Amino acid sequence: MINGIPARIWEGESESGIKVHCYITRIAIDEKETRVEEFARELWEMEARADDLDVDETDLGSCCACGKTGADVRAIVMLDKRGPKPGHGWGCAQCGLPMDGAVYVLCDACFNAKAEAKFVCVGYPKENVRIPIAEITEPFDHDMSKHPEAEMFAAAQREH
Repeated sequence: MINGIPARIWEGESESGIKVHCYITRIAIDEKETRVEEFARELWEMEARADDLDVDETDLGSCCACGKTGADVRAIVMLDKRGPKPGHGWGCAQCGLPMDGAVYVLCDACFNAKAEAKFVCVGYPKENVRIPIAEITEPFDHDMSKHPEAEMFAAAQREH
């Protein structure tokens, strides 16, 4: 989950061999497609199960709530604040946001307990450099006028 939104994870490499991780939080269908409700129902029925994924273990450093390290530190949470290191956070190609959004990571126990993060990541989570969350204050968020799928998805959620 990222900001409470289910995310699918894709790991791969660019043509030149650069390793990438994609966290897919939004999926939109063609604007001319008429079966919007059917697609929304099908999407809700799909549940990504971690034990079904065949991916290498990812090291995200220490949990930003409790400090624990290990394989169960796997929830990446995007904040609506600008991160401390430009180019090392979340961004959005659709609305033109640079990869400057702040993130923190949580272990499974803290995520399930809805624990409050005390720190944010500086750079990539794996680098395990953290600063207090109170130190980031600059707003950073999507331009929702460039996200027409958000209203479509919200309408489908209201039906459920």
